[in-house]
Amino acid sequence: MCEPTPARDISELRSLLGAFNEAKKTAGLTIVRLLVTGLGLALLAGALVKLKLFGGGQ
Repeated sequence: MCEPTPARDISELRSLLGAFNEAKKTAGLTIVRLLVTGLGLALLAGALVKLKLFGGGQ
């Protein structure tokens, strides 16, 4: 059997940490994208209501 060496363990831990950091970055960018898209849609809906194209108004 092949026993893991400390150097190999450290290499695997660094790889795992790199993958974790990449996942955090991607999750953060996804959250920001969702918030910006939601804000844009809310502004668009508000403009359509204000222009009386999408119900509401008087």
